[in-house]
Formats: sequence, structure tokens, C-alpha cells
Amino acid sequence: MHGVRRQKKQTDLSQDQRQKEQTKIRDYRSVVDDLLERNQNDVYDQISFDLTTKALQLNPELYTAWNYRRKILLRGLFPNSTQVTVHNLLLSDLNMTTVFLKSFPKVYWIWTHRRWCLDNIPSGPGGSEDGKEDITWRREAWERELMLVEKMLSMDARNYHAWNYRRLALSFLPPDSVVPHSRDSELAYTKKKIEANFSNFSAWHQRTKFMGSGPFVGGEKEMAAEFDLVNQALWTDPADQSSWLYHRFLISKTNNEPDIIRREMTLLRDLHDLEPEAKWPMDTLVYYASILIHSSSTDVEERVRLKSDAEGWLDRLEVVDEGRKERYRAIKTGLN
Repeated sequence: MHGVRRQKKQTDLSQDQRQKEQTKIRDYRSVVDDLLERNQNDVYDQISFDLTTKALQLNPELYTAWNYRRKILLRGLFPNSTQVTVHNLLLSDLNMTTVFLKSFPKVYWIWTHRRWCLDNIPSGPGGSEDGKEDITWRREAWERELMLVEKMLSMDARNYHAWNYRRLALSFLPPDSVVPHSRDSELAYTKKKIEANFSNFSAWHQRTKFMGSGPFVGGEKEMAAEFDLVNQALWTDPADQSSWLYHRFLISKTNNEPDIIRREMTLLRDLHDLEPEAKWPMDTLVYYASILIHSSSTDVEERVRLKSDAEGWLDRLEVVDEGRKERYRAIKTGLN
């Protein structure tokens, strides 16, 4: 429930511990009540700002406190402050959220406030001789963000919030940043994460964002390398969905080229023979067979053979994945 701090179960607590816990709850509610009243009355002073700090230290998931804190900064503290003071206030908030993220790495409100701070950091302390805008502060802030996200991903490589935030940080880095942020550097980074754990769905997803939906930038060589990478993952763990979705993504980048699909289906048939009860090899074989069945490049003989194979895989899927039986029956109808 929003606004209510999570509490430990009190079943086995001593009387003294229960009293301390009740005191904490009363103190927290008192802080929140005071905060809500000040917010309702549009009070945007330093005392209110400090109150939001106290409330958030007690409960970083209290989104009302985050919203109120931003209003205090915008309407109460920033207007009469120098650029240096604004910069320092925002750096302080970034430091505070860094502490919170160590214990609450997936709380949306903390990430939102962090993004807001970065969006409002002044560009820099002044102009330059050539008349261009000084972006020293902003560049340094986003470079620090990337390093922070890197540390978070080293602790939890599948943190979806951190991966999304990494894309954001990369997009805000200026061209002259000392931090590598090219397409090639990010593909190398995601490959390292994927090879460390083929089940890292977020790393596969990040990779699709930098590969893009169009033709392979690196041509045939890049395409071959991508299929090698994903096929290694498929054979390592046929039950993991992440790599199967990436395989389909790669096929889509070829515009469902029939010859490439046929080549990949040959490999997947071998995997299916090795793991006859695995769901994803059969599911993917059916998916690709359906594409070829409806392709103008497929002759009658091949179409009949593919339809027969697909129906056999679907019959088996109804057994090994009984919960989706109706889905498989619908797919079978669509093969005609």
C-alpha cells in the first residue's frame, strides 16, 4: 500500500521490541501527516524540504514525498539560488538516491527522481571563448550515472530498471565524452553480460535496441556472429526463453529470408532431436515453419512436408505445455 512503510512480522517480537516498533510507526505517521498538510497548504520552505528528507529516509517508496520535494525545489529553493547552489542541491539529492538504490534498486520513484535531478542540473559554470554552451556539469553528471549503473549491473546483471537507465544515460552523453558509448562498445558490453549468463533477458533486450530493426550494419559478418552467439545460448539452455526471442529478432532483421530460416531450422531440428521434450525448440520450429508455409518461395512439396512437421510439433506441445493447449490448436488451424 502506498504511503505505508513495510513492517516486520511482530509474531515473535518481545514486548520491548513491539513497543519500539509501535513508536517507530507513530513517529513515521506523524512525519507523513505533517508532510501532507504542508503539501496541501503549498508550503515550500527549507523546513518542508528537510521533512521530505526525513520521510524518505523512513520510507523511500513514499512517492508523495518525492513529488512534494520536487515542488519545493522548483518553487521554493531554486528561484532565489545561484546556479552553483542549484547544482549542489541536485548533487546532494543524487547522492541521497544512490544510498537508497543500494537497498531499493527497483523502486520506480527513486529512479524517477534521479532522472529529474539530472534533467535539471545546470549545463555548466559559464560560457566558453568560442561562444558555445558550457556543458561541464551536465556531462560529468551523466558520466557518473553510467558508472553507477555499471556498478549496479555488476551486482544484479538482470536489473531491468538499471538497463533502461543505462540506455538513457548513453543517449545523454555528448559526442566528446571520455566514456565509450558507441554502438560497437555497447554491443561488446552486452555480449560480455550475455556470455556471463545466457539467461540475462535484460542484456538480450538491450542488445536488440542497439542492433536496431533494420539491416545488419556490419553486413554478413555481423549477422553470422549474432547467429553464432544466440545458437550457443540455445544449445546451452534450450529451456530459457530469452535467447529464443533474440533468435526470432535476428530472423526478423533478415526480413524473414526463407533460405536463412531453412538453414536455422536445420540446426533447430538437431537440437529438438537432442531435447525432444523441450518446449522452445518445437515452438520456434512451428513459428518458422508457418512463415515458410505462407511464403511464395515455398513449393507445394515443401509446404506439405512443413505442415505435417508443424502439426506433429503442435500435437507434442499440447502434451508438454498443456496449459496453452488452445493456443497450439489455434496455430494449427492457421497453418491451412
